[in-house]
Order: sequence, then structure tokens, then C-alpha cells
Amino acid sequence: MPTIRDVARLAGVAPCTVSNTLNGTGYVAKTTRERVLAAVRELGYQPSAIARGLKLGRTNMIALIIPTISTPMFSEMIEGIEEVAAATNYNLILCRSARDPKRELTYLNLFRDGRVDGIILAAPKVDDPCFAEVSATTLPVVVVGGESPGQDVPSVVVDNRKGASEAIRYLLQLGHQRVGFINGPLTVFDSRERFEAVKDALRKAGVPFDEHHLYVEGDFTRSSGYAAAREIMSGPLRPTALFVGGDTMAMGAMQALKDLGFRIPDDVAVVGFDDIKYAQYFEPPLTTVRQPAYQVGSRATKMLLSLIEGKPLRRKHLVMDVKLVIRGSSERRRQPGGARGTSRHEG
Repeated sequence: MPTIRDVARLAGVAPCTVSNTLNGTGYVAKTTRERVLAAVRELGYQPSAIARGLKLGRTNMIALIIPTISTPMFSEMIEGIEEVAAATNYNLILCRSARDPKRELTYLNLFRDGRVDGIILAAPKVDDPCFAEVSATTLPVVVVGGESPGQDVPSVVVDNRKGASEAIRYLLQLGHQRVGFINGPLTVFDSRERFEAVKDALRKAGVPFDEHHLYVEGDFTRSSGYAAAREIMSGPLRPTALFVGGDTMAMGAMQALKDLGFRIPDDVAVVGFDDIKYAQYFEPPLTTVRQPAYQVGSRATKMLLSLIEGKPLRRKHLVMDVKLVIRGSSERRRQPGGARGTSRHEG
């Protein structure tokens, strides 16, 4: 593999001249620059990105530490991150943490030596030990889908409380008085926010919430949604509606309802959370809370790039709006007297 000294020897210049030519630092005469570039092409020389980054103080690389890349919601967020990164000549390194704090800490320590210019930490656990490491590092970090307790780390989240509250109020308006809730793990920020919002919305409506029979936690996978729905529907307090804290889990829950012989929405209404790209193609199409996953990724990346450039942030903590999208999985139940309310239908 050719080195910078080989290029310098072939071009008849000093190694520092090769470095100045490739990095755009210092003055290099046009004819000298052309000789250096010709030597680079002839030898097939590839400068070390890490070495160049250490010298210039910039690698043009950012890291994304994310629980998984297999869920549609995270895939959309990654698209938003990549679009902004590519438009600003940054490359993205993906690191799958599986929500394991030890893995997160390993990645954080790996990148502290200047291998990347900044990090986006997605969906860390509540009270995650990595927050202490994040607050201690000088490397720019933005948290997505979480907040650092006691530390002022920039963050981007969606309005989970608004979305969950609107979903529950909507089901109550349809006449449902027994609503089951399939949530993600309470160790996840989004799940904890939705849990508190559901309890609060039911309490304000004077509707009891039995956590023992009407609440089950999954892990955002289709199989966990399937198992959770079977558990709730087989219990003594059979609900007439399910609110599911993730569309992928909702897909599994809907399949479980069908396997158990329930009709959607005639017997059981279903409302999800995410509005993943193919939620409108569920059978029936899924009513769900739309969160702007792509925009969350793009805004987080813009915040990170501002930090890398040393620019102050106008807002360190962004809360992205959500919207309830009504489709066929939750047709309104007829109210006493035949009245029906209005709704925002899509699909």
C-alpha cells in the first residue's frame, strides 16, 4: 500500500507538500499541485481518514448509536439522518446497541479519541448509565427519543403524552369504557411517557384502569404484540379497544385478534402509535398516532452539526408534534340515539 512518502518521492516534493495539497492547507503552486495529484492517481494512494481527521481536527464522520435498525420507525429516522449528513459531506457510522448500556458505553468510549466528530444516541434507557459518560465528554452529542436526567444534553423527542392522550380520548368518545393498553418497556423513555399519559387521560375521564388485566408490556416487535393481545383478550376483563404503543406491535395484536375470532373494529377497535409507512395497508388500515420519524432524524442531525461547528443552539430540547390519523381499525361505535362524532379520516 503506497504511503505519503511514496507520493512525495514520485512527485519530487516534500511529504508536507503532499499533505497540503490533499488537505487544502497552505499554499501549493498550481504545477506542483498537478504533479502531486498525478502521483496520487498513479500510485492509487488513499490517505487515512482517521489520520487526516486527527490532523485537521475533523473527520466528517458522525456516529449513530441505535437499539435496532430493523424496525420501520427507526429506519425512517435513519433516512432523515443520512439525508442531512450526505448533504453536508458527512458520513454516518451505524452502531446497534440492542438497548444494552454496556454496548452503548463501549461505543462512546471507542469514539472519544476523535474517530468521529459527533454522536447521535437514539432511544437510550431511562436512567441509562451512559448519560453520565455523555455529559462528561467534550464530543458533541444529541439524544433522540430520550432525555438525560440531571444533565443538559441536547435532545429531540416526540410529544408522546399528547399522542397517547389523544388516542385514549378518541376511543372514549367512540363509547369504549374498557381499553386495553399494550406498551413498550417502561425502561424506554417513550413508553414511560405514553404510560403516564394513558393513566392520566383515563383518570380525568373517570374510567378505571386495571394494570393487572388490561396492561401488558411488549418489546416493540410483532411477536410481542401478538402475545400481549392474546394475554389481554384471554383475561377476565375483556376490552372493546386496544391502544398499542407501536405499530409493529399493533400488527401482531391485530393478527392475534383475528386468530381468536374477533372482528376489527366491530368487536375490538385498535389504535397504534408511529404511523409507519405501511400502516395504511394493514387489514383493516390502522388508526394510529403519527410521529415524524424522518424529521426527528433530520432535526437531530442539524443540531449535531451546529454543535460540531461551535454554533449555539436556538433550542436545546425539541419536542416534535404528533397527529392522530384515523383509519378503518377504529370505526366509531354508534352512540346512544344513533349520533356519531366527527373525525379526521385518512386512507
